[in-house]
Amino acid sequence: MTNPNSPHAAVNAGGFVPRIEKSGKPIQDGKKEMGVVKDVKPTQTAGTQQKPANNPTNSPKVNIDKAVAKKAVQLIFDTTWFNWDETPKIFEKIFKQYGNFISVQVKPSTMVGLPQNHKGTINISGKAPYAFIKDTLLRIEGPSAIMRMIETNPTYTEARGKVPAEHMMFALENDGKTFDFRLIETDKANPDMSYYDYSDGIKHREIPRWAIS
Repeated sequence: MTNPNSPHAAVNAGGFVPRIEKSGKPIQDGKKEMGVVKDVKPTQTAGTQQKPANNPTNSPKVNIDKAVAKKAVQLIFDTTWFNWDETPKIFEKIFKQYGNFISVQVKPSTMVGLPQNHKGTINISGKAPYAFIKDTLLRIEGPSAIMRMIETNPTYTEARGKVPAEHMMFALENDGKTFDFRLIETDKANPDMSYYDYSDGIKHREIPRWAIS
């Protein structure tokens, strides 16, 4: 045990282990480091499997419809954030994978219930899609482009319901003006989608309840 060349020497415990010829003479391969503890890495035994590191590439993926995701993110942007002058800037970084979003100011209708007759004003900002047109698109798009969107884009067609696209265009151009509104049809499932008619002095037009204050 005291012979440093002995494979059983105490100084070799955990360190260099010489190979021995049949004659008993040690075979020296490479550099001899007597008494230095080996850095032995544990080997993986059969039947065991190391856990993969937790990183984005092996994280479980959740299948979410892209249109639904974009709609949810836009709702977050349209929410009022107290103690903030505007939508928190960090949202742009967090949700950039879903596209570019612009926060709009939605102003819900102040009309109470479903009166048969109501003198009030057009409030086109009652729903986010049309508030977006009023606050942003009217400054950068022409009337014909906006009209096409109102006629064909599902976001805008869903918001206007049965009201013709040309009537919604008129409401956009006359937002804030006062008219006498008369209830035409009630939607019991979604009262905000009930609709009224009114006259601009030339012809009768229709408008959804959410766009009246």
